[in-house]
Amino acid sequence: MKSAVCCFGRATGERGRPAWLVAMAKLALFFLWAAPARAHETDLFAAQVTLRDDHAKVVVEIDILELVARTSLPRVPDARELARASDATLEAHLLRAREALQRGARLDADGSPVELELSSFPEPKEVRAVALKASAAVHEHGALLPVRFEARRPVPDARTISVALPGVPGSVLYTFAQPATSVAPPGSSASFNVLAPSAADHEAVVAAAPLPSSWLIAAACVLAAAALLGALLPRRSKLEPPLAPRA
Repeated sequence: MKSAVCCFGRATGERGRPAWLVAMAKLALFFLWAAPARAHETDLFAAQVTLRDDHAKVVVEIDILELVARTSLPRVPDARELARASDATLEAHLLRAREALQRGARLDADGSPVELELSSFPEPKEVRAVALKASAAVHEHGALLPVRFEARRPVPDARTISVALPGVPGSVLYTFAQPATSVAPPGSSASFNVLAPSAADHEAVVAAAPLPSSWLIAAACVLAAAALLGALLPRRSKLEPPLAPRA
């Protein structure tokens, strides 16, 4: 009488390798591919919102090369190309970047929208110098250059100010500055309240920042090492030998 035999073995993937080994190798390749992509993402931009004499303005430090790259799709010029571009080509790139930055920029004063005007933007010669320096040093990002927005109308007696800059290619850390005055008699001191960010605000900024590419590279190295270790271990047969039938 023939007896039925049930065989158990490890699942195998490509060319008889364990499926877990193949999966880890593919995951390591994904992390290595994703790390350079994230390296081109700008982590955080700093913007200062100032309210003085009912006039509001916003100054943001921006990576102009990153902004040009985001607004020049599908053809993305690198720093070397921008450094060598003709004046007309460079001005065309900056015009698209300026329009993208201006689009949607607004300020709300007590819930009332106030249009922001882009009053200051990097000149072509400044951008060319940044691109030349970045290409020579093989930097992934260029130097940060200031861009200034100004409210088109006064905001008298405003109690709450909110700002939106959707054209900025990345997260923005806003700082609000409002002059405070105090009259002190001779020999007396003047005191001012310091508004420091809370621990919760700091944690929110850290959580919003993109994952550093170094973490991705470290994860890829760990996965690659595990995959290599698995490949060097003695292989077992594709399937365990069947149990011998009982007499």
